[in-house]
Amino acid sequence: MIAARRAAVRAMLRRRGIEVGVATGTGDAVGASWTCCGGNAMPGIEPPVTYAWWVRPSALLLVLALAWLLWLLQRTRPARPDAPDPRRAVQQDWGGAVAELHGRFLRGELDLRALHLALAGLMREFGSDHTGRDLRPMTRAEIAEELPKSGLGELLGRYEQPSFARDPQVEAQESVDRTLEVISRW
Repeated sequence: MIAARRAAVRAMLRRRGIEVGVATGTGDAVGASWTCCGGNAMPGIEPPVTYAWWVRPSALLLVLALAWLLWLLQRTRPARPDAPDPRRAVQQDWGGAVAELHGRFLRGELDLRALHLALAGLMREFGSDHTGRDLRPMTRAEIAEELPKSGLGELLGRYEQPSFARDPQVEAQESVDRTLEVISRW
């Protein structure tokens, strides 16, 4: 069957005026031919070009050199200082305001009721800044309903109760601690 195909291809090429040399690779009108596949002459087709022996190892060395260079640059690059966390800065600002109010209470400038009123106003501002909605005119129950996971409603409820505390110092410290806890959780 292969011999029949070869004969058919030779006949077709002869009709077109191309002489085919068998097994020698010479004698066609287009140019030099080469032999392959057991001696078939293929006129006008050049053999495939192969890379020189050194091309693949050179490409591998180039890739390895680039990888080493990237590793070296990453290793010798000076460490970047961590960018400050904006959330942390905001918490410190609000925490500083809470600490200032607590200090005024300890110095006697505020009584327990005035401390809780100031903390309630501060936390309503804090909530307004973080939610983008004005929480100042809202009641404690509305805030608790709108922001159930924040703990702000509970905290505002706590601020309403301390008028009858046995020890104002302990009550003030607990209120300040819970306020800082809500700020840090936000």
